[in-house]
Amino acid sequence: MLRVRTSSALLLCGTLLSCPAAAAERIVSIVPSDGIAMLVKRVSAPAGTTISGVTFGNNDPRTVFPEVLLLQDVTDAVGAGSIRARATDVTGGDVGGVTVTWAEPITSDGRDYFVAVRFPNGPGRQGIGNGPGLAAVDVSDPAGSFLAIGANGDMNPVKVDLVMTLLTAGAGKAGPTSDGPALVPTFLGGGTPNPTTSSMRVEFGLERALPARLAIYDVVGRQVRLLHDGSLDVGTHSRTWDGRDDGGVPVAAGVYIARLHAGEKVLTQKIVIAK
Repeated sequence: MLRVRTSSALLLCGTLLSCPAAAAERIVSIVPSDGIAMLVKRVSAPAGTTISGVTFGNNDPRTVFPEVLLLQDVTDAVGAGSIRARATDVTGGDVGGVTVTWAEPITSDGRDYFVAVRFPNGPGRQGIGNGPGLAAVDVSDPAGSFLAIGANGDMNPVKVDLVMTLLTAGAGKAGPTSDGPALVPTFLGGGTPNPTTSSMRVEFGLERALPARLAIYDVVGRQVRLLHDGSLDVGTHSRTWDGRDDGGVPVAAGVYIARLHAGEKVLTQKIVIAK
């Protein structure tokens, strides 16, 4: 038996796969009575980037996640992918965020990765601080987040964007090829400076001309500031965040998430405001 719920304030949906997009804040919960159930997000990092771990929004510090995986070559099932990094018995940490550091850092080859968080079996109850759950943002169409269930972890796209961010350093850009000029991959930088006490520059790249949306969220998925929403040409771009919300009010010190939605790709980076 598997129960999947999402909550937004007092709103509950009985099944994640049919939940309508509504509010910006969402907690996604899986309560498997047996078997394996995971929430999975497709992520990417430019070739040459060092991936040291991952962070994700968390519902309850009492939760112990049996394992967190970093995979590649995932198609229709988690079990078919190759494991690049693995952490076991991951504790919930502080409400709002879990940080997982791999035993050995991974150097990105530029291909997509998948972060899979396995949920513990048990009855569990849904609610902030009352059972396992990951933070997410609603989207109108599936955009890289999945529910994986069954013995092989069969993947089912879901209409949320899980708040997950790779811990990276040294993001690179693709060099020139023999067939033409230098190529710019779709990427999202971690902000400069980061941490910051006031403002930072967020750099991102687009591999082709397309609509792009760049926004800042808090760790439970609420939009804090919209930095860009519209079409851009291929190449490297940047926007400055002055540490204020959409109403012009300075935000509190803490961890925030920069999220770039470009075409089919959704990229995130952790940024820190220090006071």
